[in-house]
Amino acid sequence: NVKTSASLEELLEADAWARKEVKRKVHKSIRA
Repeated sequence: NVKTSASLEELLEADAWARKEVKRKVHKSIRA
């Protein structure tokens, strides 16, 4: 199912972005 794989890729992309954002925020708070 093309639709399912597309949404799965979107979820993975969103997850990867969220992880990057969390790392960035944690890094900032550690340095602060």
